[in-house]
Amino acid sequence: LKWKASHRSGWHRRRAVPLRRPRRTMRALAAAAACVLAEEMSPTEKVIQLLTNMATKGKQEMQDEEISFAKFEQFCKDESAARSKSIFRADEQIEDLETDIAEREADIDTLSKDVEKLNEKISKWDSEKTEANAERKTEYAEFLATQKDYAESLSALDRVLGVMKGSVDSDSAKEALVQVQQSSDVPMTVRTAFASLLAAGGEDEMALVDQATAISNPGQDKSSIINLVKGLKDKFQEEKGKLEKEEMNAAFQHKLLVQDLDQQMHNAQKQVDTKSKASQKTSSKKSAMEGELNDVSSGRKDDQEYLNDLTAECKMKKEDFASRQELRQGEIEAIEKAIDILGSKDVLGNEKKHRSLIQQAYSFLQLRAEAKRPINRKVAEFLDKQATALKSPAISELVTKISADPFSKVKQMIQEMLGRLIQEANEEEEHHGWCVKELATNAQIRDFKADDKESLSADIDEIESNIATRNNEIGDLSADVSDIDSSVAKATADREEEKEKNEETLSDAKAAVKAVRAALAVLKDFYKKAAQATALAQAPVEGQPETFDKPMQGQQDAAGGVMGLLDVILSDFSKLVTTTKNNEDSAQRDHDQYLVDAKRDKAVKNKAISHKEQEVKELESDLLNKKSEYKHAKEELESAEAYFAKLKPSCQTKTSTYEERVAQREKELEALKEALAMLSNGA
Repeated sequence: LKWKASHRSGWHRRRAVPLRRPRRTMRALAAAAACVLAEEMSPTEKVIQLLTNMATKGKQEMQDEEISFAKFEQFCKDESAARSKSIFRADEQIEDLETDIAEREADIDTLSKDVEKLNEKISKWDSEKTEANAERKTEYAEFLATQKDYAESLSALDRVLGVMKGSVDSDSAKEALVQVQQSSDVPMTVRTAFASLLAAGGEDEMALVDQATAISNPGQDKSSIINLVKGLKDKFQEEKGKLEKEEMNAAFQHKLLVQDLDQQMHNAQKQVDTKSKASQKTSSKKSAMEGELNDVSSGRKDDQEYLNDLTAECKMKKEDFASRQELRQGEIEAIEKAIDILGSKDVLGNEKKHRSLIQQAYSFLQLRAEAKRPINRKVAEFLDKQATALKSPAISELVTKISADPFSKVKQMIQEMLGRLIQEANEEEEHHGWCVKELATNAQIRDFKADDKESLSADIDEIESNIATRNNEIGDLSADVSDIDSSVAKATADREEEKEKNEETLSDAKAAVKAVRAALAVLKDFYKKAAQATALAQAPVEGQPETFDKPMQGQQDAAGGVMGLLDVILSDFSKLVTTTKNNEDSAQRDHDQYLVDAKRDKAVKNKAISHKEQEVKELESDLLNKKSEYKHAKEELESAEAYFAKLKPSCQTKTSTYEERVAQREKELEALKEALAMLSNGA
């Protein structure tokens, strides 16, 4: 059985101190001297007395063993109850920890899946961003090429107009004619005329123009060709402006798309970071719970092993006790049966019946002693020397009596002295045995109760410390719960305020989007219709003032800039709507998750408070029991110490030791036996 230091350390290892016997027991000497003593008690009666003493001693030992086993049996019950209670608490704690760990694992799995989905979205948005950037790059390259073509065509047309006005040399004129002739945007009649002109290879630029005019437009003058080229130039400029505007819009739309994707990826990454941190925090809590579970499980295993060993040991002790009690009872019954037989008329009755024969034999011995008076003097001298050598008051007293009384009584006095010494030896042996037993038992009880008192005092201190610790932990947990409630209330108020501001912003932004779209619709509708207006193309009258020669289409260029700005404004408000909505959704999700986490955390702490309050109740109950046990142990220790004080005067105040007195008495007995032998030999 594995005994722990806290369970009455050392008590199980103590054994009762065995009674120490003298080298030659007084009972053996009494039996040896019984054949020569002529006492009033017959041998059978002496045997009956010895058997009676044995029966009394057996009953006392049986009773002491019952008391000792009762204490051990109570210890078994107390320890079994305490260990069973500890195992039950451990089972409850293990069940709670396993439930909490399972909840944490579920939370971690949910968070991991959410992070995985968010990462998939981020990857998808990043791919869309990459594709959009590549497409934008291609579109921009195409725009640059087309813009270059328009610029080159406009430059060629400027040179053609310069030829027509006579401000460009022949080589430049031919190069411009080739470029215009090869342009797919130039009317076929003009391209055909310019091709024929280039094939003719004339030298005079003006002649070439006139010839080209005649070929391409029979019946028209040179001014018509110039107007045609100018119109072609205006068309190219308009298309170039339209191309640049489309490029600006495409670049702006691409920028909005990239910003929206970046914002979505940013929000998603923020959620990934938040959920990853929550997962790590939950994993840490789970690891701590698993560590606590291992400790509790290990402690429960130790308690179960101890309980199993204790149960086996207590069962074995109980069986051994029953066997010992049965054996003791059999011994007592056998002794009592022997006493009944010896005390019957067949034994004790016949011995008393024939006592006269025994007395006659003794008287014959006395008559023989009458004739041996010189021997008696020698015996007296011998005893006197022995009294001096042994410093024995008893033998000195005997020598005095021998000197005062007739020599015929010497042997009788020696026999009486021998009997008295044997009786004193027996009485002192019994008293010494009783003292040894009582002192040993009392010392064992005092040690046991002192250890019990010390152990209980340590248990009380430990329980009080545990109660204080649990109360402090309950206070900390209650403060944490209060902080959680305050934080939740503040976060909810902040969330409501933020939500109200976001709703106001959304409402304002949506109204602005609607208004800007309405303004754009009005402008686009007007300028679209204005762009379709035309003017009557007439030949100018000589001398008339300069008038317009183009259709009235409104301020198309300025309007384009205004509408471009309105598109930017519309984009800004649209972006504000999207951003505000995303921020609101993200904030609401974060707040909802915070409420879930706070609720779970609060539930865990409240559960911990409940457990610790229950522990405090159990500890307080244990404290009351321990204090009661401590009081009882203290009273028993005081009782044992008081009994020890009573034992000391009769068991520990002798001037000489028990062994010294036994040795002295043995020498006295040897001297008396030698004196008897001298008398017997002298006869």
